[in-house]
Amino acid sequence: MAFEFQVQDPEAQRIYEAADVCIYCNRSEAEAGDLKKEHVFPLGLGGKHVLPKASCLRCAALTGSLEGKLLRGPLWPVRVRLGIHSGRRPGEQPTDFDVEFCIKEQIKKLRLPIADIPVSITLPILEPSAISTGRPWAKDGSYKACTVISFDEGFILDSFAKATVKAFADAISLGQAIHPILWMRLIAKILHGYAFANCKIFTPYLQNIILGKDDEMAAYYVGASSVEIPTDGLRSSRSWVGLSLGAMGDKKVIIGFVSVLLPYIKMPFMAVIGELNG
Repeated sequence: MAFEFQVQDPEAQRIYEAADVCIYCNRSEAEAGDLKKEHVFPLGLGGKHVLPKASCLRCAALTGSLEGKLLRGPLWPVRVRLGIHSGRRPGEQPTDFDVEFCIKEQIKKLRLPIADIPVSITLPILEPSAISTGRPWAKDGSYKACTVISFDEGFILDSFAKATVKAFADAISLGQAIHPILWMRLIAKILHGYAFANCKIFTPYLQNIILGKDDEMAAYYVGASSVEIPTDGLRSSRSWVGLSLGAMGDKKVIIGFVSVLLPYIKMPFMAVIGELNG
């Protein structure tokens, strides 16, 4: 399969031509009512690419819930540590987070300043998508294992150790785990949005996955990328998105690639987004 890449930096300001249709359910403004702008790369991860008139209220609620579970869940301490703000004013960002301690087989939570705790996440190690490899796929998410991603280099543990001793903890829980299905749905949402913003003439594969209506197919279309992507002009970027055309049998398909939170999450992800029309 040959690839011809179009790579973009989602943190560079850009406003696309209005979609004038909900990109998730295909309803027009006449059918769905008011259409809202869509941040095709999440604002909570630093995205500044906007697709106007691209989401109906019903789909916006579903995609907003998806992003909220991740961006205000396991990724929230990461965003605060890295200074990634969304719609909140900087002064409204949380400064304390709960840390779980196991004390004599009982779980106790302490709320500590983020400056005093190491920040990490547990990320699933995805396999390549089943459609791109022809292999069977696991309906609960195709991943072999998990990896702990640390967002602290040379973290000074003194204050954190003092808090641990104070709590008399036997064990400490750090870094929330990201559910593989939620992660694949977020990847699908990002890449579907970019494909629609750049090329509207395709039959989409990912809409039901994004909306949480077909989790079983997530690993069929979404997974890890084994393709080397030319990103020479984006070396200093925290994230990047790439689109390419490929062939699967007699079909021409749009394939998307994305990396987020570089250089911490080093692995890129990909999805087969849809079939090109015409």
